[in-house]
Amino acid sequence: MLKRKWFRWVSYLGIVGMVCALGLGACVVGEQGEKPCESRSDCVAPRDCVRGFCLDLSQARTEKSTTDVEKVLEGTVSEPSQPDGNKEPIIQPEKTLEEPISQPDEPSSKEADPLEPSSPESRPEDGGAKEDPSETTQPDGTCDKGFSWCDGACVDTSADPRHCGGCGQACCTGELCSGSSCSVGCPAGQTACSDKNGCSVCAALATDKNNCGACGMVCPQDQVCNQGACECASGTLCSGACVDTKSDSNHCGGCGKKCAAGQVCARGICQIGCPPGAPLCGTGASAVCCSDTCCSGACVDTNTNGTNCGGCGKACAGGQICQNKLCICPNNQTLCSGACVDTKSDIKHCGGCGKACSTGYACDSGVCRLVCSTGRVDCNGVCVNTSTDNNNCGTCGVRCSGGKLCSAGTCKCPTGTTLCNGTCVNVNTNNSHCGSCGVVCSTGETCSSGSCVCSSGTASCPGVGCVNLNTNNSHCGSCGTTCPSGTSCSTGTCKCTNTALTLCGSSCVNTKTSSSHCGGCNKACTGGRVCSSGACTCPTGTTLCGTSCVNTNTSNTHCGVCNKACTGGQSCSVGVCTCPSGMTLCNGTCVDTKTNGSNCGACGRVCGTGSTCQSSACTCTDTTLTYCSGACVNVRTDEDNCGGCGLFCDFDEVCTLGVCRCVGTLCGGICCPRGSTCSGGRCLIP
Repeated sequence: MLKRKWFRWVSYLGIVGMVCALGLGACVVGEQGEKPCESRSDCVAPRDCVRGFCLDLSQARTEKSTTDVEKVLEGTVSEPSQPDGNKEPIIQPEKTLEEPISQPDEPSSKEADPLEPSSPESRPEDGGAKEDPSETTQPDGTCDKGFSWCDGACVDTSADPRHCGGCGQACCTGELCSGSSCSVGCPAGQTACSDKNGCSVCAALATDKNNCGACGMVCPQDQVCNQGACECASGTLCSGACVDTKSDSNHCGGCGKKCAAGQVCARGICQIGCPPGAPLCGTGASAVCCSDTCCSGACVDTNTNGTNCGGCGKACAGGQICQNKLCICPNNQTLCSGACVDTKSDIKHCGGCGKACSTGYACDSGVCRLVCSTGRVDCNGVCVNTSTDNNNCGTCGVRCSGGKLCSAGTCKCPTGTTLCNGTCVNVNTNNSHCGSCGVVCSTGETCSSGSCVCSSGTASCPGVGCVNLNTNNSHCGSCGTTCPSGTSCSTGTCKCTNTALTLCGSSCVNTKTSSSHCGGCNKACTGGRVCSSGACTCPTGTTLCGTSCVNTNTSNTHCGVCNKACTGGQSCSVGVCTCPSGMTLCNGTCVDTKTNGSNCGACGRVCGTGSTCQSSACTCTDTTLTYCSGACVNVRTDEDNCGGCGLFCDFDEVCTLGVCRCVGTLCGGICCPRGSTCSGGRCLIP
C-alpha cells in the first residue's frame, strides 16, 4: 500500500509539473500550489481546491482550452479505497476544468467561483431578484381613486398622519394631516411654531419662553417671557444681561451708570467704602458693597436670584424663577417632569402634568380639544360633516327633526315623504295627512294608499273587511299574512308563543341548538359543525380547518394541524405523516429501499448503470459482472478491480483472469517498465 501511495504522489507531482509547464497554472513544489485540500478555504487565493489539491487554474480558464488540460490529465490512475471506506483525492480525466467544482463544506458567505452558475437570487429572469417593498401591490392590484398602498393597506395620504403626502411620511405627535401636509390646529390665543425637532407645536407667544412674541424667539436663561417680551426674572436688563443695580458698579442705580475708579456701588449709589451692613464682596475692581448675600465673589439677592435661590449655589432649573427664596415657575406655569410648562396649552401636560392629548387634539385652556380635518367641524368633541350630519346640519347643534335628513347642509324630507306642519310624513299612510297635508281620516278609519279606509287600528282586507293587523293571526301586519302554528300576532309581527324560541321563516326554533339557525335565523352550521349554546363548534375529537371539521389524527390533508398535508405516499396516523410499513421516506417520497434503484438500502444510494436494487443491495443485471464503486465491472480484466473490488494493478501490469500480471520484465519479484533490463535483481532503465 505504501508503494502505491508513493507512486500516486510521484505521478501527481509529475502532472502538476506538466500543468505548470503548459502555463495552465502556477504550481511550485513546497508552496501552497500542491497542498492537498478539502475545500477552497484550505487554499490561498487565487488558488482553488481542484480534485483534492490547491491549484491556480486562472490561466487555464481564460487562455488554454479544455482539450489542453484534458491531455495533461489523461491516463491518471485513481487512488485505492482506504480501510475506513473513504476515498483519496482523485483526478479524473473525464472531467473538464470548465465544470463547476462543488464545495459543500464552504460557507455561503465565500466569494462565488467564477465558473459556478449564477445563483437564483442573482438571476432576475429566474424570479430570484428580490422585490422592492415599495413596489408591492395590494391583493386586488389597485386602491380606490385618491388612496395609496402603504404598509399593506390603502390609505388617504392627503389626510393620514402616518403617511402624510407619501408612504412612511409620519406626522409628529399632536400634528394632523391635511392636504398632504402635516400641521397642527391651535386654539385661539396660540400660534403654530416649530420645535427643535422640526415638529409643529402650539405656543402661547405671550408666555412661551422658547417662542416669546414670535416663533423661535428664545429668552436667555435668566429671563422669562411676559406679554410677549423677554424680561428679567430678577434685577434689571442692562446691555442684554440681568443685573442688580443696587450693587453692580457698572450699572449703579440704573443701566450704564458706572462708578468711578475706587468707588463701589452700595444700595444703588456710587461711594468710597462700604456703608454699615453692606460689607465688601469680591476682590479687585469687581468688588462690590453687598447688603444682600455674597456668593462666589458676587453680591446676589437670594430672594430672587435664580442661580442662588434661598442660598448660594441653589440654582433654579427647568425655566423656574426665584421668588421669596423659592424656585417657582413664572406666569402661572407648572413644573412637569423638571420643566415649567403652561398646562393651558401644552399638549403633553394639558390641564395637569402627564395629561397628554391624543393625536389630532390640541390643548386649549387646559382641555384637549379635537382639531378636525378640512371639511369637518368640531361639534361637542366630535368631528362631523355639517353637510350630511343630521344632528349638526349646516352648523353645530342644528338637528334635523320631524324625519328630515341633512343634505348639502339643509334639512330635507327623504324621498317618498312630504313636509306637513314641520314633520315628514307619508301621505299614503298618515291618518292626519292622508293623500295630502291636512287631510285627516275620520274616527275608525285608517289611511291606505292615500285614502282613508276602515276604522282606527284596522285595515281593509279583501273578502274579510277591516281587521286589526297588529293582533290578527290571519292578517298579521298585512292582509293575508298568516302566523304559523305556535306563533301569535303581536304589534303586527308573528312571534313565538314560547319566548325561548325564535321565529325563523315559518318555524319557531331554538337558536342555541339549531344547526340551521345557530345564534340567529339562517346562520347554518356547515362543515360538520354542530350548534352549541348558539355557536357553531366542531364535535369532540375534531378541529375546524378552513370550513370543515376534521380529525387531525387521521386526515391526510390536515395531519396533526390544519393544512399540513401528507405527501409522497404518506398517510396520517395519530397526527403524524408516516410511510406504510416496509417503506422509507426519501426526499419527500415513500420508497422501498430493498428494491428502489435510486435509494438502494438507504436514501440517496443510487445503483449505477447496468445494475438493479435487490434486497437493499445494488446487483449487476449481467451476472458475469461485479458491482464495484457504483459501476458494474469485470473483475477478471478490470485493472482497477482485478480479482475483486478495489484491487488494482500497478504500472506496467495488466489484469488477466483476475490476476495482475507484469507486461514488462519481471526482475527479482519486481515488474520493470517496458524497455528496461534486469541486472543483478535490479531494473535498469537505458
